[in-house]
Amino acid sequence: MLTMSVNLRTGTGPWQWCDQRDGCWTRGEDRIRPLANPALEARAVTDGTRTLMVVRERAADRASLLRSTAPVRVDAAVYARALQECRQWPLQSVWIEAGTDGVRLETGLGGCARSISPTTRSS
Repeated sequence: MLTMSVNLRTGTGPWQWCDQRDGCWTRGEDRIRPLANPALEARAVTDGTRTLMVVRERAADRASLLRSTAPVRVDAAVYARALQECRQWPLQSVWIEAGTDGVRLETGLGGCARSISPTTRSS
């Protein structure tokens, strides 16, 4: 559902949506690009410290806090509710939380991933 290139050692600053680069979230040289498919939607929010980026299957007639591909600024309570919405989404989804302590990737419907931080190394 996405491709990404994130350097955890050098990435700083806020994530932004960039339509000019084939539709992707960017932060410096870092890129997270959702798959462009009419069955999917990409959404994002930020509380100013963390950014939540979501790619998920569209659910007909399902209300959502997440409405924009550009990271919309929200308070901590709305951010927490948006994260809970991700965990309760009834269809396939993947979401990334990026903050000062690294990047965490999670998936819905039984998927798993691990938290990645600048001090964590893959083996």
